[in-house]
Formats: sequence, C-alpha cells, structure tokens
Amino acid sequence: MNKKRILLLILTVTLLLTGCVKYELDMSMKNDKSITITIIDSMQKEYVEAMQATKNNEEYKKLGYTVTEYNDSKFTGLKLTKKFNNIDEISSNECKEFELTDLIKTDPSTVKLFCSKKIGETTTYIGNYTYNLSAVEQEPTEDVDIEDYTGEMIFKYTMKLPDIALLTSDNADEKSSDNKTLTWNIKYGELKHIKFAFNINDKDVSTTPIIDEEETLSGKELDPMEREFVIDKVERMYDSKDFYELYNRFLA
Repeated sequence: MNKKRILLLILTVTLLLTGCVKYELDMSMKNDKSITITIIDSMQKEYVEAMQATKNNEEYKKLGYTVTEYNDSKFTGLKLTKKFNNIDEISSNECKEFELTDLIKTDPSTVKLFCSKKIGETTTYIGNYTYNLSAVEQEPTEDVDIEDYTGEMIFKYTMKLPDIALLTSDNADEKSSDNKTLTWNIKYGELKHIKFAFNINDKDVSTTPIIDEEETLSGKELDPMEREFVIDKVERMYDSKDFYELYNRFLA
C-alpha cells in the first residue's frame, strides 16, 4: 500500500472515530413531478485542511452534479445537486433495490431510483433502497465501543413529497405531521433498509399550474377545500381537464 493510500486510510478512520462527518441525502419532489437530488458531503471545519486532497469537485461534475460550497455553524464541505424535470426519467417498472451511497460515485441519470406502476390515472412510485455503513467492522475489544466515538456523526436520507402525493406505506424513522417529509437516520456500522410508496393522480399534476396561478393572484396558499373549488370551476368551464391542452389551444 503506497503512502498516499495509508494517509487517506488514517485520516478516514480518524474522522469516523471523532464523529465529525455530516453526509445528508435529500430527494425533493414538486407538484409538477420534477425532483431534485441534493447531497451534503461535509466534515467539521477543523478537519477540512487535512482532508482537502480527497475532495475532487471535477469528479462530481463529471457525474452530472452541480457542485457548490456548503457551510453551516459546524460543518463545511460540498453541496451536490441534480435536477430532473420529471420523476419518470429515473423510474422503471422493474422494482430493484438501490444502494444510496452509490449516488456519490454514479451519474444519477444512468440509474432508476424509483419503481413505478400506473393504473388508470394513478401512478404508484416506490422507493426501495439500502444505505450501507456496515463495510467497516469494529474489532472486538474489552474497553472500546465504537458507538462511544460516533455519536455526533450525521448520516441521513430525506424524501420530500409534493402536496399532491398520497403516502401509502413507509418505514421512516421520522415523519412530518402532513406525511410529506420522510426521514431515515443511519448509524455508523448499520445496514439500513429504506422503503416507501406514494400515489400521484394525473389530474392533480395537470391542474398544478392553475392552482399556482390562483395562489399567486390571491397572495396566499390555498387550503384543500379552496383547491377543489378552483379545480371544479375549471372543469365546468372547459371540456378538457388538462391545463396543458387548454394552454396549447390559446397558442394555436
């Protein structure tokens, strides 16, 4: 093993044992079915200088990510983002398990992150992942427990669903009161299985621009009853419920 690899190994182990790593993966979906993947890859500020050689912005850019600096009160590092205009770009009808840590070394546009099943106007999207931090095993000792040294390490996966999504199943560690934000917390040394499913109705997607316009004009977010009233009014005014079809008629 050459000196550079030995140094990298020592620094990596030091980071793990001192609890100074923050790695967060977020997938945020909007009502228009666009989805953005965000990865925070950071460490405590006092360790950055020692580890700078292991960070390669260009490698992340080659994978299709937009790379910017990340800083908060305690951590500093990189923020990687990749946006898809439609979740269907990274969906397939084949339901395969995907390892989430591979996203930092894989172009996300080349993989299928969701399984999708369409019945009528409703599409079910399924997330089926592993988050594997069990690669490095603790050597058995009498006095040392690795958990004593990794309490401050942050490994997290978050899925943020749009308003129009209906969550049908999940095994999340935490959920927001509206069931739109799902969070899994992963411990060092753990193999985490992550599963969830949600439904989206085509009608809700097609009426999203109408709702957005109404909220802009009214200067406030519409509650569910107000949304239904606006949609019903549009449906009674026009023979089509598809906003994009109506918009194209005005362009013709």
